[in-house]
Amino acid sequence: MTDSDIITIPGAGSCPMPTDLEGIIEALSHDVARMNETIRKAMAAGAIVEIKRTDRVHSGDGRWADQMSPVVNLNRAR
Repeated sequence: MTDSDIITIPGAGSCPMPTDLEGIIEALSHDVARMNETIRKAMAAGAIVEIKRTDRVHSGDGRWADQMSPVVNLNRAR
């Protein structure tokens, strides 16, 4: 087990990261990279793109996640 296999829980020590969580984190990283590439393409085509947090969801047991949405301005930069 390496340091990257361990998650730290404040006040509770640490524990091995669940295997399914590793796959989810990898998929999330891949999806964000694809989104960033698409944002660069939109910018190159003339759009102004901003990502805004539109919501924050809570699990009820101390975990949370931000939900994001693009704000796209099609007016050309001057």
